[in-house]
Amino acid sequence: MKTLMVHASVACCIIGCSHRAEVPSGATVWYENELARTKVPVPQPLAGSILQRLGQEPDSAQRGTSMGLDSLRYLHVGNLTFEVVSDELILMDRWGLRIWRIKNIEARLDSLTGISTADPNAD
Repeated sequence: MKTLMVHASVACCIIGCSHRAEVPSGATVWYENELARTKVPVPQPLAGSILQRLGQEPDSAQRGTSMGLDSLRYLHVGNLTFEVVSDELILMDRWGLRIWRIKNIEARLDSLTGISTADPNAD
């Protein structure tokens, strides 16, 4: 009986301590760029890879923290809205602030809308 209680306590702690986003199974993924006034569905396989990454622990998490940055680029996954900034998907909700890094995610999503994120001054 004591063993069962210890396992139950450990399981509750692990679940309660997780920083993962609660992404619903089979959630639809939409990208919105308010600067360009566009909202498009994210096709496979990109949508699947995003969902897989969001099912993992974030690269950083700070409970009870917020931020003031607004890039006007958003990824909508089910009922969650992530801000898209360069290589990061940022979720700010009642839990706090969580960041998942996905290489070139902003450029990959902007390419769905026909928007170039390339620096015009780059050689």
